[in-house]
Amino acid sequence: VPTEAGPVPYRTAFAWFTALVNHGSVPAIALPLALPESPPPSLQLIGPRWGEELLLGVGLALEEAGVVAFRAPPGAGPGPFGLPSSPA
Repeated sequence: VPTEAGPVPYRTAFAWFTALVNHGSVPAIALPLALPESPPPSLQLIGPRWGEELLLGVGLALEEAGVVAFRAPPGAGPGPFGLPSSPA
């Protein structure tokens, strides 16, 4: 991911925005926006403690409305989690 200080690995940049929430013991969900950029910008929602069900419901509603869209990153395989498909 390009930054003002130079490129950083995607997972590192992602961790900058999730670590604080993880340490706060509250649920959060990051949703990729339905935009053509790669990687897509995302929306992070933070819920109240024990609010996982609420966040999942909001995420589902946003997906059904077309606001967020899940797609494999460029170069990902056709299998689960972007891994190559295993032979049958």
